[in-house]
Amino acid sequence: MKSLTVLLSEKKPAWEELMRKEIEKRGLAFRFMLKFFLPVKVNFVTQGEQVAVVVDLGGIDITEGGVPDPDVVVYGDRDALVSLLEDPSAIAYQEAVEQGAISLEAKTLKGKQVLSQLEKFFST
Repeated sequence: MKSLTVLLSEKKPAWEELMRKEIEKRGLAFRFMLKFFLPVKVNFVTQGEQVAVVVDLGGIDITEGGVPDPDVVVYGDRDALVSLLEDPSAIAYQEAVEQGAISLEAKTLKGKQVLSQLEKFFST
């Protein structure tokens, strides 16, 4: 079975491409605004693994062990997290949250903004 680090790393190129396209689409003002918002640090914590995803204008870094002072912490069952990584649908996300298989906790004001955007993303 692949580690969470490997699974997240496999998603990294697609996420970076999506980020690049979104920045290009929205223009220079959006890029300037992001400079003040980024980096965003997210720790994923499961029963036996902790992985950090740090999103910045230069790209996405994924490391084992987490980072200090994350903006968001995603706690959860490994299988539920893997399932969401493989099929990030609104229904799967809502079911995982409702069943308590995953929970998300904002640790900073920036983290609250990230969770708000995540909720919008998964509600469409």
